[in-house]
Amino acid sequence: MRSRVSAMRLGVCGLLLAGCAPGVVQNPDYFWFTARSGMAMGNYNASTFSQAEVRSVVASTCNGSRVASYSEQASPEGAMIFSAACAGGTNGAAGRYETDKLADGSLKTRFVRY
Repeated sequence: MRSRVSAMRLGVCGLLLAGCAPGVVQNPDYFWFTARSGMAMGNYNASTFSQAEVRSVVASTCNGSRVASYSEQASPEGAMIFSAACAGGTNGAAGRYETDKLADGSLKTRFVRY
């Protein structure tokens, strides 16, 4: 009985953690992040986007276009998960931002409300 309860707890904990993790982007020419209260978090495909491109897009949502800190880590699914803090807070509304890499290599970012 005790092992059955432990297994149930592990299953519930795993489901909760999976629900908190950012979803992995399936389209390699697209990434998203959320920004609020001077923080940004999201993920991208490293085979399509460079860290410099992602930092630049995130910086565009920061006051003065300045990122105070940035970190990233590869997920088991292959996406790069990142978080950043803006120096001086964010300059726009809190919400989700989506970026596409166009055929000519340029980036197009749009704000999507929650």
